[in-house]
Amino acid sequence: MCVNTERKQALAALESQRHASTAAAPQADAVKATKKSGGLKSTAPAAAPQIPDEYLPPNSTLFLQNLPDETDLDTLTSLFGRFDGFKEVRMVPGRKGIAFVEFEQLEGAIGAKEGIGGMTLGDKVVKVTYQRQ
Repeated sequence: MCVNTERKQALAALESQRHASTAAAPQADAVKATKKSGGLKSTAPAAAPQIPDEYLPPNSTLFLQNLPDETDLDTLTSLFGRFDGFKEVRMVPGRKGIAFVEFEQLEGAIGAKEGIGGMTLGDKVVKVTYQRQ
């Protein structure tokens, strides 16, 4: 009979634990919901909207994209050297198809962008935009 009494006590203890855990569950859910709604907020400033390349304000440096892989410094210098205020061409090491062309005056960059933009070089149409500042 002692064994039955011990079993009954063990079952009663398990039953009371089960009831205690189900009663505590709604309280735990309420605590979790409270924590979620009061979450941390970022202190970083909001990202500025990205302006499409076509709408960048004019400046004296042009950004060239979609250049054929075989395009070199001499080719670009001869193309852009005919515009007023031409200063230099900078190729980007390790990146084919892009370059920067710098002018001394804004007017030269504007004229070059209008004159060269959309031009076919090799088998590609060159995209000319102003450098992002």
